Order: sequence, then structure tokens, then C-alpha cells
Amino acid sequence: MQIIVTGRHVELTQPIEQYAIKRCEHLEKFRDHVQSIELVLDKVHVDFEVEAKVEVPHHPTIIGKSSQIDLYAGIDQALDKVERQLHDWKEKIQSHK
Repeated sequence: MQIIVTGRHVELTQPIEQYAIKRCEHLEKFRDHVQSIELVLDKVHVDFEVEAKVEVPHHPTIIGKSSQIDLYAGIDQALDKVERQLHDWKEKIQSHK
């Protein structure tokens, strides 16, 4: 599983990058399905916008977006949205078999 963290208008420090990677590794339970995760951290006015893109085989890219004042809370919220979508998609696949 490949994890890419990029920052736009945000200085990507080591603690921020490590936190984002640690949270992405939480999606390890979907390791059979997840090919890559890309996190884009952006600063817009006062808020931080976080966009998480997850590539899975035979399905369009799963995207979770979040806008928060706190960057760490934004990362958590975006990855929670992606996790919910992955869980729903996995349940859908299993119920069709």
C-alpha cells in the first residue's frame, strides 16, 4: 500500500506527515483492496482542507474531504469518511458473492 502526503500552502513538517501516515495505516484492514492513498493538505484562509483519495481495483477512486480549523482534526475526519465508504463498498462486494 502506497501512501503519499502532499501539502499545498502548508509547510509539511515531520510530525504532520508521520501523523497522516499513521492514520492511513489504520486502513490496513482493507489491505487486500487498497492500492494507494493520497492525502492533499491545503490551507484556505483560516481553515485547513484535507482531501483523501483512495485507489481500489475495479472501482472509481474513493474520495473523502474535510475542512477544519485544526489540521489534525481535518485529517481524522477525511480518513473517517474514506473508511466508512470503504466499509460500505466491501460489504457490497461480499453480499454479492
